[in-house]
Amino acid sequence: MRSYVWGLDLSGTLDGAGGVGGLLWVTKHSTPQPATHFAAYDGNGNVPALVQAQDGTESARYEYGPFGEPLRLTGPMADANPFRFSTKRTDNTTDLVLYEYRPYSPSVGRWLSRDSVGQLGFELMRRLMRRVRSGDDNLYRLVGNSAAKLFDVLGLYEYEWEDNFRDAEKQAIQSSIGRVADRAKALIKQIEDNIKALSKCPCSAYQDLIRKLEGLKKVLEGMVREIDDPGWNLEIYRRSMPGVDASYWDSPVPWMDDRLTLNLTWFSESPSGQDSTMFYEISHGQGTDDGGANDYNNAHLIESLMHVDKENWIIFKKDKKDADKKCNRSGK
Repeated sequence: MRSYVWGLDLSGTLDGAGGVGGLLWVTKHSTPQPATHFAAYDGNGNVPALVQAQDGTESARYEYGPFGEPLRLTGPMADANPFRFSTKRTDNTTDLVLYEYRPYSPSVGRWLSRDSVGQLGFELMRRLMRRVRSGDDNLYRLVGNSAAKLFDVLGLYEYEWEDNFRDAEKQAIQSSIGRVADRAKALIKQIEDNIKALSKCPCSAYQDLIRKLEGLKKVLEGMVREIDDPGWNLEIYRRSMPGVDASYWDSPVPWMDDRLTLNLTWFSESPSGQDSTMFYEISHGQGTDDGGANDYNNAHLIESLMHVDKENWIIFKKDKKDADKKCNRSGK
């Protein structure tokens, strides 16, 4: 009956913000001639209107209250399009907004179930949610009762803001973490292609290089696994730390949170600089160090991979060149 085309969401990636703001257009096929309608957005990724592709006329308009409750739906496509508040699917029968992990009721401004990341059983099961929230926390509340300013990605709250952060600063941190995850995924694919190519030759120098790449791949996979896991809980602080961009503490025990502390100067950096720092710090959570003999586990060295493809990474280029010489010289 309908088909949907999705593009980059509010994070600038395909799914870093859970698809919020990512719907490009919807095509209705239940008419003699399929009709395509483009989605319009506000700053929080809500859909306030649809525009007909054929002539640019408005085919649907949605007006919401502070918590996403529908105040007015007008236009021939208003009911047909289910993606409205927060670009999440709305069920017309129940008027519930269906997030990935739980349904939300705009009419009462509350979730129908408690936030699973705030419950003890969920935290122990996931082994990533470290701290039981205090009894006065409302696990049914949507984005701290600030739905007019904030948005929820999946229906789970993943970060604990331990200091006073402005909304734009919170968004910058979450977006940077999302870009780190996307970059790590791209690097994993590059490494897999390299390993496949190197494996065709039994030369010992190539096998040594493969082992180094596999170690780096393990670090990147751990970063992606932690960031993408809805059970990951991260305490975030802001401090004045002269000479230090940030610090990351990976909890060695299952009942305490990981901690990320950002220097105040982080917020004035370009997104590129922010991402480099974030990549460096999150890699520490996977056991990278700041020195040692293994360049493929050195956080300072692999940080550059945030902006450089592995083929152009100076460490890999040197090792690949040396391996090529050794294998050619040995005749293997």
